[in-house]
Amino acid sequence: MAILSDPIAACALRTTRPFRWEDALRYASRRGRKIVDMARDYGLKDGFMFPVHSLFSVPGGVSLGGTKLDLSPHQISEVELVSQTLYVRLEDVLGPFPYQEIVDLTHREAEVVQFAAAGKTNLEIAQILDIRQDTVKKTLKRASDKLGTTNRAHTVATAIAKRVIFG
Repeated sequence: MAILSDPIAACALRTTRPFRWEDALRYASRRGRKIVDMARDYGLKDGFMFPVHSLFSVPGGVSLGGTKLDLSPHQISEVELVSQTLYVRLEDVLGPFPYQEIVDLTHREAEVVQFAAAGKTNLEIAQILDIRQDTVKKTLKRASDKLGTTNRAHTVATAIAKRVIFG
């Protein structure tokens, strides 16, 4: 899937601020540069990406392109606001966009992540669920792998943002 190699999409996941497409090219892999070249072949030579990150939406963005785009800082702010509103509203109406992975935690994984979100330690979660502490740790790790997160706080925050828990 091209979106996974697109340097503009990759950069949008790393920032919350709008940026010109050319600013994302430093992150481009060889395949990413081919995607950019293909877009240029279709007349998309210049553009802006407006990343969208919120608690209730999977990260993404709105990208505008053409042969040449000149926007003032004020216009960029206006388009950013419209892009964020549109993105979240479309997601509400249409459901997750096709490229968005829907995370499916097991009942136990979601339960353990919810207790972690409530501030419980692995020992406390083990006692509440009557399972071994090692099982809690492995269950959190499986949930983390499915969510693509790097630590406990990131797992909890992502699970909440993706409405996997407390949704």
